[in-house]
Amino acid sequence: MSKYIITSGCSYSDISLNAWPKHINKFLPNLSVINKGASSRGNDYISRTIIHSVQSLLKQGVDSNKIFVIGCWSGMQRHDILINEESSKTHFELKQHYNPSHSEDSIGDWMIFSEKFWKIIPDEQSYIISLENILRTQWFLKTYNINYKFLTFVNTLAYYNHSEFWKDDHFDKDKTKTISEVFPSTKYLWDMIDWNKWWFSNKNYDGLGNWILENVEGGYDENEIGGIMGHNHPTKKGHLEFCRNIIIPIIERHFDD
Repeated sequence: MSKYIITSGCSYSDISLNAWPKHINKFLPNLSVINKGASSRGNDYISRTIIHSVQSLLKQGVDSNKIFVIGCWSGMQRHDILINEESSKTHFELKQHYNPSHSEDSIGDWMIFSEKFWKIIPDEQSYIISLENILRTQWFLKTYNINYKFLTFVNTLAYYNHSEFWKDDHFDKDKTKTISEVFPSTKYLWDMIDWNKWWFSNKNYDGLGNWILENVEGGYDENEIGGIMGHNHPTKKGHLEFCRNIIIPIIERHFDD
């Protein structure tokens, strides 16, 4: 029976941008890779697509020990809203002010909102929502005996207020305070997360992008996509080296156990 890798995330996991999931089969050609990573997606999307993808495989009779999930969590302030007839008036009004893009997945048709919309939701609430999404996914995977590894696209677990999040020095900020320290209302959620199931590039909760920036010469290209955190998106080389050095050993350790 095939072994499956399910991945999800934002643009840092989008195979159309040569992100790391695209390179898994170069090193492990016998694995079936199901990637749901897509640009601009937030953590509700990531949670939803992981759960739906796993459930679909289980319904097909795939054994839980043949499934491994790698979730690359996105910006905590990203939100999308399901489009349906009952809320069409609300969506129409939101469209006039916040210029959303559309996205379809296996659940339905969604509106993904720009930074302008994100700012109307307080950072504290956004962090609560994201931690709830992480916990929901964690509990689902543990309930169905699915092994997994979580990481972040960059360091999103140390606190930055949203007006600072996209500045050029994002990667260089002091990361000594976590969101649970800044917002005590999130601590009960933070404490329930199984941090043993996470990969970080260092003790400051740094993620994929931080590792590439620090370890791969030419890992970021200023001409690619443009404007994200002053360093843009990782290059194909950056993703390839991250896959080779970090992701492949994680997968091999899982299936060797």
